[in-house]
Amino acid sequence: LRTVFHSENGYPWQEIRQHTPFELSIEAVTVDGLDDVLVQETHLPFDFEVGPLYRIKLYQLSENQHVLCITMHNIITDGWSEGI
Repeated sequence: LRTVFHSENGYPWQEIRQHTPFELSIEAVTVDGLDDVLVQETHLPFDFEVGPLYRIKLYQLSENQHVLCITMHNIITDGWSEGI
């Protein structure tokens, strides 16, 4: 989760950073607007050279109802690994 990817002279290479700051974004949404917000989230690009290659957002539907959305690029995870 600390890895970013670069390209130099057409050759890819990875950089494993010592530390990646954790950022939790909190956004208020309505129940009716949640599906649209989640679809938009899946279409946001990742910057491979800047990172991180994941986003964690908490959508607040009401005072006591929240949805946690964890979006990761498939270069850092896969379906099999998520099951573990």
